Amino acid sequence: MVGGDFADADANFFIYDDSGNFEEPLTDSTSFGDGKGFAMYFFNNSANNSNVLSDTLDLLGSDPSSDVLVNLNKSTTSGGLNHYFTLLGNPYSSNFNLDSLIQNGTGLQDNVHFWDDEVGSYASEDRTASGGFIASPWQGFWVEVSNAGTTTLVTIPNSGKTSKDTTATYFSKKMNNSGDLFFTLKSKSTFDKAIRIAFRGYATNEIDRADASKMIPLVSSYATMAFNSNELLKSVESLPYNLEEEITLSLQTQLVGVDGEFTFAWNGLETIPGEWEIILHDYVEGATLNMREVSEYIFSAKSDIQAKLNPLSILSDPAMLAMKAKTNANRFAIKISPTSSDSSELDEVAHEFALDQNYPNPFNPSTTINYSVESTGEVNISVYNLMGQKVAELVNATKTAGSYHVTWDASSVSSGMYFYQLTAGKQTLTKRMTLIK
Repeated sequence: MVGGDFADADANFFIYDDSGNFEEPLTDSTSFGDGKGFAMYFFNNSANNSNVLSDTLDLLGSDPSSDVLVNLNKSTTSGGLNHYFTLLGNPYSSNFNLDSLIQNGTGLQDNVHFWDDEVGSYASEDRTASGGFIASPWQGFWVEVSNAGTTTLVTIPNSGKTSKDTTATYFSKKMNNSGDLFFTLKSKSTFDKAIRIAFRGYATNEIDRADASKMIPLVSSYATMAFNSNELLKSVESLPYNLEEEITLSLQTQLVGVDGEFTFAWNGLETIPGEWEIILHDYVEGATLNMREVSEYIFSAKSDIQAKLNPLSILSDPAMLAMKAKTNANRFAIKISPTSSDSSELDEVAHEFALDQNYPNPFNPSTTINYSVESTGEVNISVYNLMGQKVAELVNATKTAGSYHVTWDASSVSSGMYFYQLTAGKQTLTKRMTLIK
C-alpha cells in the first residue's frame, strides 16, 4: 500500500508497474497480477449524508501456489534520475523475508521504501541487514534499480515465507481470518503441548467449534496447563480475530506427582496483529511480562496431588477424560489488548491504579477480578445490582502497592447485570459484568 494525492483522477485505485506510471484499472474486475503493490486513495467525504469510509481493507483469495515473478520498470525514471522504481507487494498471507527476493541480473538496490500513512512520509529499510527485513502479509513496498543495472525481473519465492516476527509494519493488509498462539509446559519429566489460543473470524467469547476441552493424560504423573473459561478447562481457547476490547484469559495448572521448575513457552505471535499487546501475569510471584519481548517464563510449583496408583483407571469412565477446573486455582492469566501501550511503562503495570474486566464474563457462578493499586492504603471492592444496592463486598483491607485478584461466587444472587467498584483513597473505578444461570 502506498500513499499519494490522486484526487483529480477518475479512479481511486492505482498500480505502478513496469510502465513506470500510476495506472488505473479498466474496470473493478481487472486483474493486476500477484506481487504488485497498489495505491488506494480515500476521499475525505463525510458531507451530504455520506458515511465516513473505513480505513481497513480486506482482501479475499488464496496464496500463490508457486513463486511469483514480477517485471520491473526500466522504461521511466523518477524525476529524471538514473534510477527506476517499481511498486511491489508481499503476495502471501504470511510474513516474508525481503532478502529472499531474486533478481535476474544486477542493480537491485538493498534498500526498499515503504509508505507510512500514519506519519505521511516514506520510510526506507535495508532488506539485507541482520538476516533480512521481514514484511507483513500484503505489505506494499518500492524497489529501486540503478540505470546501469541489468535486472528486469524479480522473483518473490515461496521459500521466502517465514514465521519470524515482522521487522516493522507500515501500511499493510491485516488478515481478518485466523491466527494461532502455541504454548508448551515442560519440566524435567513432563511435556504438555496441547495448549493453544485460536483466533478465528467466526469465533465468539462463548463455546464454539474452535474450542477444545483439556483431556487427562493416560499416565500416573503429569503437569498440564489449560485455559479456564466457560466453566471448562480447555486445551484450545478460541477468540474472535477482530478483537475490539481487552480480554483476560485465566490459566490453570494441574500438577499430579510432579513438582519443581517448569518452563512455559510460546510462539506464533507473527500470526496476529503486531499492535496487540500480550501480557502474562503470574499472581503468585507478582510477575508481569511482555510476551513479545521474551518467548518463555520459568516458575516453580509443587504438586497438587500425588501420582495415580493406577493411571489406566480413567478408562473406566469416558466422562473423566475431560479435565475439571479447580476452584480459585488460576495462578496465571494472559491479557490481550487490541491497542498496545508504551513498552517502557510495562515495569510500572503492577503499581498503577487499575481495574481489569472480570473473567470469564458472562459467568456462572464464579468470576475473577484482577486489580492493581499504586500505593499502600485502604482498598475496597464491592458489587452492586442495577438498583445501586450493594450485594457483596469482596475486599475491604489495607493493601500495599501491587497487583491482586479476587473471586466472586455469585451462587446466592439471581441472573443479571452487576457493577463492581474498586475504591482506593480518592480513586474509584467501576466496571460491569453479567451473571447468567
